[in-house]
Amino acid sequence: MKIASAQILIAQSMNIMDRVRVSHDFKKMTHLNFVFYSFFVNWED
Repeated sequence: MKIASAQILIAQSMNIMDRVRVSHDFKKMTHLNFVFYSFFVNWED
């Protein structure tokens, strides 16, 4: 019983880590897009 609950805990923590990493990558991507967007807008002017 303890082993099963430990495996569930590990699976949940891995899931959370994946979500955190994905959201971090998403933040980096949006930041890059924002930089490129502002650069192009300034370049157009």
